[in-house]
Amino acid sequence: MSRTKARESALQIMFGLDFNAEEKDAIILTVFEDNELTKNEREYAKILAEGATENLAEIDRRIKNVSRSWQIGRMGAADRNIVRLAAYEMFFAEEKITPAIVINEAVELAKKYGADESGQFVNGILGAMTRMANESAEKTTG
Repeated sequence: MSRTKARESALQIMFGLDFNAEEKDAIILTVFEDNELTKNEREYAKILAEGATENLAEIDRRIKNVSRSWQIGRMGAADRNIVRLAAYEMFFAEEKITPAIVINEAVELAKKYGADESGQFVNGILGAMTRMANESAEKTTG
């Protein structure tokens, strides 16, 4: 299974939902039809997109905490949804994946789907979110 392909498909689902949330099933079906995915890739893409959607309020709150100069609505749609998916995968998903891996994958998606500065932007936001989470964990255990 290629998690990269699954993440890319999850991004396409999130992007579609960002503009038309009522068409969730149709968007998922279209993304899956347009991409050659294995069953496991489809399942992982769906887990990511649904997980990010279910935790959207908390994910957006965390993004706001580290991006004071950028309102979520002003972020490019690709960047915004890449960060949301990566935040879900780092902080909410059952399977814990090293933040460095998730950030690297997110940056690669940003380079492919975002603007010229998207890779740096996504890296900065996710890096700040990771640092904030680590500081919070240290205070709790310290």
